[in-house]
Amino acid sequence: MCVTEQTNVPTPEATSAFNVESVRGAASPIAKKEHQKPSPGSSVIIRHWNDLSLLSPFHGDGSATTVSFRVSPKHLSLASNVFRTMIQGPYKESIRNSCGLYEIQASEWDARCFFIMLNIIHGHNRDVPKLVTLEKLKQMAIIVNYYLCHEVVAFVVDIRIARLSTKLPTQFGDDSITWMFISQVFSNRRIWTSMATMAVQNSSGIIETDLPIPLSTLEHINLERRKIIDKLYNGLYDLVDRLLAGKEGCKAECSSMLLSSLLRQMHENGLRMDKLTNPWERMSIADVKRVMLDFHSPVWYSSNHTYTPHQCTVENKINDLLSGQKYLIAWHFFPLPSTWTEG
Repeated sequence: MCVTEQTNVPTPEATSAFNVESVRGAASPIAKKEHQKPSPGSSVIIRHWNDLSLLSPFHGDGSATTVSFRVSPKHLSLASNVFRTMIQGPYKESIRNSCGLYEIQASEWDARCFFIMLNIIHGHNRDVPKLVTLEKLKQMAIIVNYYLCHEVVAFVVDIRIARLSTKLPTQFGDDSITWMFISQVFSNRRIWTSMATMAVQNSSGIIETDLPIPLSTLEHINLERRKIIDKLYNGLYDLVDRLLAGKEGCKAECSSMLLSSLLRQMHENGLRMDKLTNPWERMSIADVKRVMLDFHSPVWYSSNHTYTPHQCTVENKINDLLSGQKYLIAWHFFPLPSTWTEG
């Protein structure tokens, strides 16, 4: 990426080594050759972010493709302390090259998303696509998170998030983790609450992801999961103790019937009477709830000559236990000092 004080227009220029998955700076002279795939040693000027898809990741000789952007150092410095440090600090990026330009090397970025972010930083919002895919939004969030330019891009990106978030994931998986990352980067409390709660309920350990989600965030989600599972586990054994003490059930026969049924099913699910180990530690809350909801009582009848099923059941006791658990997620661990939005 070449930085020049003569222009504030981010212009991508492809030289002989462009990789769609990475962007590296180049300061070579550029020959204009529009809407053609460059061959080794040639170059092409791209007029629109989507035209970058015209370029092949690699040339026939195996060499990767490189993209060069000409941008304004003032805009970059105002938008990002990371860029400011590179340009003004004691680093190689602060030394002008033979063409009189600052040159910043950047790798591993999606070139199209990087171009979009540069347009936002330079105030060219009309050149930003109105609709983006979840994958592009994720790549943009990765770039923003790295360069710490949340403030300048927030308004433009928030509009795209609002349009794309009309259909949020309803099941825990890669998409919900992606949304969790995006909403944390862009400080969207509504989306983060939904996705983080889904993660607490459905993960079975510390979430494994390639996204740069802070480890403290992932550890906190896992801690919340374990806290709730411990409450359910201890609550089940408290129910056993209350049945033994005759504090549950309408009479002694009822308590005995419920207790024997519950203990047998707990044994079948690996729940020992000594409580030394919790076999649910590596399970999700959703799986634990399914196990507990599967506990049941044999049907038996009261001796009141009505022959109606007895109303005290294991199922009712388990439902009472589950309804008392709340998913309360604390927010104090967030690493970004940005202001939360409710969007």
